[in-house]
Amino acid sequence: AELVPSRPPAPVELRGTVRTHSPARRRVTSMAAAGRLTAELITKSPQYMSCTDDYTLGLRAHKLAVIENLGATENQFDCIDLTDNDITRLDGFPTLRKVKALLISNNRVRRITPNLAERLPNLETLILTNNCLADVSELTPLAACKHLTVLSLLGNPVSEVAQYRLHVVRLLPQLKS
Repeated sequence: AELVPSRPPAPVELRGTVRTHSPARRRVTSMAAAGRLTAELITKSPQYMSCTDDYTLGLRAHKLAVIENLGATENQFDCIDLTDNDITRLDGFPTLRKVKALLISNNRVRRITPNLAERLPNLETLILTNNCLADVSELTPLAACKHLTVLSLLGNPVSEVAQYRLHVVRLLPQLKS
């Protein structure tokens, strides 16, 4: 018997046009391909209530390298999810008083801007799991984040430094265990 390679099913034809994804999904994908956080990408990205009742802007997996144009959010969101991008610096934020949670796991963050607390004055949760923070001195800007009670640094080189937890507790005594 001869093996015939299987072909993927043909796309459904609708009124003379071929559709493989919805037009909205194609637009978001094409905006993300450029790797820029544009106002258009922000307005077209998922916006939803999380299980903790935080109004969340989902900017996951867009190959973003730089945080920019978040002023387009008009300070509407409690949480911004930038997980699974290529961000290297935690900076570029306008003042966003409403943001309480920043999810930025699985990026390449190496630096945290000194003015993070000014830009996100009510930040309570910062998830930096699986990034590239290597030295405890890079965490110093977090000391000014007076409302920060949840911090994840798992999967960062800094978490392998001897007594890094002691340094973090001294820096941020308000953290919950």
